[in-house]
Amino acid sequence: MKKISLTVLIMVCLVVGWVASASAHFGALIPSDDIVTQEGSKTIMLEVRFLHPMEGDYMEMEKPKKFGV
Repeated sequence: MKKISLTVLIMVCLVVGWVASASAHFGALIPSDDIVTQEGSKTIMLEVRFLHPMEGDYMEMEKPKKFGV
């Protein structure tokens, strides 16, 4: 019985670890300015980036053919 419980616990830990690592990639919209004021430029450029938040690195991504929010 203990062997089965240990096997189930290990399997659950492996599945949870796999799911957590698979969901750690995000698409992000990076604005050209952090703060928009009345005196500043009214034009803001948005950059579409793909990142891995745990590593803090942007990943190379081809320009999308179509993009919407």
